Amino acid sequence: MMTRRAGEDEPARWVEPGQTLRAGELTAVWAPDDRHEAMRDLSRARLAAKKDLQGKRQQIISLMLRLGRIYPGKKTWGPAHMDWLMRQKLGHGEQRIAFEELMEAVRQESERVTRLEEAIREAVPERSLAEVVTALQAMRGIDLIAAVAVLAELGDLTRFQNPRELMGYLSLVPSENSTGDRLERGGITKAGNGRARRILVEAAWAYRHPARAGREKQAKVAAAPRRVREIDARPKTGAAPDEQTEIAVANPRIRVCSPTSSGPRPLLCTIHAVSNFTRVRVERGYRVRCA
Repeated sequence: MMTRRAGEDEPARWVEPGQTLRAGELTAVWAPDDRHEAMRDLSRARLAAKKDLQGKRQQIISLMLRLGRIYPGKKTWGPAHMDWLMRQKLGHGEQRIAFEELMEAVRQESERVTRLEEAIREAVPERSLAEVVTALQAMRGIDLIAAVAVLAELGDLTRFQNPRELMGYLSLVPSENSTGDRLERGGITKAGNGRARRILVEAAWAYRHPARAGREKQAKVAAAPRRVREIDARPKTGAAPDEQTEIAVANPRIRVCSPTSSGPRPLLCTIHAVSNFTRVRVERGYRVRCA
């Protein structure tokens, strides 16, 4: 192993790996296997298809806005909105061709997203992290696709000793420009995995409101162990990031801070605790029911 200290001009010197290991200068890394990389490629393909779909929809909205066609309803891209779009009469044939091509592109991209999401659902039970995916779905703001995307990007979360290491890995920590007695900190560095960070920020918005679960979400919550539901109480209470996982069930009416860069950090603590608890259950022979 060749090493060179910063600021030194002498040639690099050979250092035995065992010497650096005993000195604690080596950092363990996690290398994903082929199966995990394949799942990550599938998750990223779905993310790319979703982005393409949003782009095509935005083109249609911009075309209608430029022509002065304003949809009177509230929810766009539902059955009522699609019916309204199909009833639009354009004055020029060129515009009609462009509009029809955009509508066909939206239909194709929607089918593409549906196929990729179905492939993800079929592949999850065969994964080694399937139990963790099921447990994460008990949390607010996280469904099957979001849980798979987070685990596909981050891998096995048990390799992080504490939530602070996970936050640093995702660059959800403040930047620092300090020297001497001067301490200056800025916004988050955003140097980590942007895909996982975006999903976590979006999921944190769900904790602005009191906890209300529909029938579909209730089934996912019931499939998770009771301890996972108790751990999920931490973001509702606004607990500190370094708090231990031993926490009681909080009042579901308690709200937390707005989900800015500080919002995902309590959520990351919960995800880290849920992942560690689920992996321990799997190692002991317990199984989590798949929702």
